Amino acid sequence: MKRIAYLDIARGIAIFLVILGHTLPQGTLKILIYSFHMPLFFFLSGYVFRPVSFRILARRKARQLLLPYGITCVLLILFSVLLLVAKGEYSRIPGRTAQLFFAALYVSGLDQTTPFFIPQIGAIWFLWALFWGLLLLNLLLRLRSPYPLLILLFLAGLYTASRFWLPLSLQPAMTGVFYLYLGYQARQDHWISSLGRPSWKPWLSAFFWLLFTLPGGEILLAGNQFPRLFLNLPASVCGTLSCLFLSRFLHRRTTLPARFFQWMGTETLLILCVHLLELRLFPWYLVRSFLTDPLSLGIWSTAAVISLCKIAIAAAAVAAKHTLRHRFSH
Repeated sequence: MKRIAYLDIARGIAIFLVILGHTLPQGTLKILIYSFHMPLFFFLSGYVFRPVSFRILARRKARQLLLPYGITCVLLILFSVLLLVAKGEYSRIPGRTAQLFFAALYVSGLDQTTPFFIPQIGAIWFLWALFWGLLLLNLLLRLRSPYPLLILLFLAGLYTASRFWLPLSLQPAMTGVFYLYLGYQARQDHWISSLGRPSWKPWLSAFFWLLFTLPGGEILLAGNQFPRLFLNLPASVCGTLSCLFLSRFLHRRTTLPARFFQWMGTETLLILCVHLLELRLFPWYLVRSFLTDPLSLGIWSTAAVISLCKIAIAAAAVAAKHTLRHRFSH
């Protein structure tokens, strides 16, 4: 499918919000971000999805999603060992390696305690969840009436998550397929082409997003946590639509912001993997301590500086990728 500029802008906003959400202190802004940013990723993936045979889909998505996941996990373990060696903490290497190896195999986005303690792998849980979600979407689209299974998957994902945690991010995939299907239907019914007409639609969408989010709280899709389901669902949908309205506005009316987010949107996979590595390996607590104590920056100023540093690291990784690609292509 040919790339659509404002969809790339929406992806760029989503990955930017992922980085920002992992940096901000708890508060209203963080709740607003977590009310829709991961559902937005699923929605956009569903929008560009094309049904194919299961064998082709599984092979294609394993290469696109699971291979980067595996490489990122190997790098995480390797760099973690090197850091412990640099610190001279040799006795911690076996335990730390075993913990990360288990986390990589289990693929949980959050620490879990049922049926036993499961250490998190972090932000790249999404890659396995999207892999399974796309396979489930492919199945749903073959059914004459997909809605009973769609509802069953969503409810089963929620119900089981509070009782035991399955491996390979299966439960986030079971709830995420709802947003994948919504995105797919949005393309079939030409929702996005009618965005912004009439002009009150964006304002109405933003109003209901705030109306449902503020009392509903944040969604943690990594752990299938919907604290107030009947508020969280409409909040996530309205937040997604609001982001799409914003993306189209930036595409039509701005230059630098549109180019920045479009650039991020075309490199979301690399940025996510690099973000996981810097989040787990870089001593951001020392940076935060330096900014708040000697420099006396406030909480929000500190979060802004750290977010800019994280974006700079992502930009460096993207630049390195393109440099290597250019060299090897010649």
